Amino acid sequence: MQAEKSDADGSLYGMFGWAQNSYTDHFKADSVGNELQATSGNISGYQLKGGINRNVSDQWSVFGNAGYVSKVPIVDGVINDVTATLNPSPKNETFTSFEAGVNYRSLDRGIDLSLNVYHTTWKNQTKTLYVPNDEIQANVLGVNERHMGVELQPQTQLAYAVSVFPVEGLYLDLQGRSSTRYFAAFDPFGRTDPTDHAQSWQVPGSTEVDFHGSYRLNDLIPAWKGGDVRLFANVFNLFDALYIQDATDDSSYNGFKADGQHDASSAEVYLGGPRTFSIGFQLIF
Repeated sequence: MQAEKSDADGSLYGMFGWAQNSYTDHFKADSVGNELQATSGNISGYQLKGGINRNVSDQWSVFGNAGYVSKVPIVDGVINDVTATLNPSPKNETFTSFEAGVNYRSLDRGIDLSLNVYHTTWKNQTKTLYVPNDEIQANVLGVNERHMGVELQPQTQLAYAVSVFPVEGLYLDLQGRSSTRYFAAFDPFGRTDPTDHAQSWQVPGSTEVDFHGSYRLNDLIPAWKGGDVRLFANVFNLFDALYIQDATDDSSYNGFKADGQHDASSAEVYLGGPRTFSIGFQLIF
């Protein structure tokens, strides 16, 4: 029996689990002289995701997916890591997402585009407030996020490469990546002004180039069992470009000036790696 190729692919994924949080302070004692400890009960969560993709032609396809996640809170939402006080009623965070769109991929795989519409809600984000003098831990409920819109390659990325073989056995390759239209993440708890609907800070575009090369040493070192002996070298971030890999908008912790202006001076940034080298031998047989 021979199965026919299907023009549609679908998937359904579900998972259920639970977590128990525990805390031990080796430097503090409880009322009877033992190490200060706290353990929560089991907190259950689950997720259900499904999607379908249909190939309209060799170049075009349409897709849709949906999901629901009930996520257990992080440890800070369950146990106060200073006083070992338990949160009496921790609440799960929930995510609901819907997405549909169309993909285009050229026959030579040189062009890949995606247009999609999406709607995602994130409810009951974990946020706890502590009142040290009264040893009170309070849940902050109803802090929700909603993300919706239409995207055509929302973060523009371009990858390109040039490979040359100047002499027999020598391989040289340059690979570049250019990125733009990337926006910093933001903390919804930090937006205390109800009229502040400004876009997060846009991270400056960047370009990084890597170099890869190898040389076959068979003329100098006899091939082992008919294989190849190669010397290879890699240089990552060849031009030592200074670029931002990730960022948080208007950070009150690591921003230079958190003034709610959503600019570079108020952002927390994580820089990409500097120029690095690697060299080695490769045996192919």
